[in-house]
Amino acid sequence: MIEMTVAGIALDAYTRSPIVLLKDGSDRRALPICIGQDQAKAIIGAIENHEPPPRPLTH
Repeated sequence: MIEMTVAGIALDAYTRSPIVLLKDGSDRRALPICIGQDQAKAIIGAIENHEPPPRPLTH
């Protein structure tokens, strides 16, 4: 198993859907994964250390 970390979030140029990019520790491998808008917002919030919402989200 290879440990991966979140390298960032981007939008697909064609579909405009969010993609999370995972990279390994040596930056030799990358794994793009298509995600939904809600998941992208949650990941960006965690990366930027935003306060969690007062109630659990439905996703």
